[in-house]
Amino acid sequence: MDLNNLTDKETKLLEKMQQGNSDIKLMISNGEESIVCVGNKMIRPRVLILCHITSAGKVCYGKIANKNIKLSYENEPNVSSKGLRIFIDGRKSGKKYLYGVSNELVIKLKEDEETHEKNLIIAYVESQSIAQLTIYNSRLNTKISEIIIKRESLIGDLRNYVFTLVTTIFPSINDILQDGIDTNKINELTEN
Repeated sequence: MDLNNLTDKETKLLEKMQQGNSDIKLMISNGEESIVCVGNKMIRPRVLILCHITSAGKVCYGKIANKNIKLSYENEPNVSSKGLRIFIDGRKSGKKYLYGVSNELVIKLKEDEETHEKNLIIAYVESQSIAQLTIYNSRLNTKISEIIIKRESLIGDLRNYVFTLVTTIFPSINDILQDGIDTNKINELTEN
């Protein structure tokens, strides 16, 4: 995973994370490797889905159980996608900020910042005991929404919701889901 070319803001966030600040999360995937860090703890996700949709194109990276996801649809020529990394900064009470890099484009997204550009980010991570969905939609008044579920009996419901949403945008993920993955038994398909 390439963490060598971080922006100044990302470097500062990474330093705060290494000090143990669990209000900062990092999700990164290049379609072959997927990492999630909360503060200074690394989590091995059962499911990680990172999507970034703009008018220039759309990318989706991550993993579902033991299957990797690497999808890229570009509307601009000569743009190659190398992965997606997203920092979610929740240190300010009631406000969240997203920073990261997608297609060499630096992302700085804030709840209270007006923008006329299409920008949609979907970040879903699921481990054995928790599932979290963060969505940023630049077209809405409330741009950042987050759902965190800690009850194992509800994690499958959130997972199905996310899969429905993401397969609407990226229909080829259906091929991954139908390729031997029982979405109700994802926990049995992953290493603990």
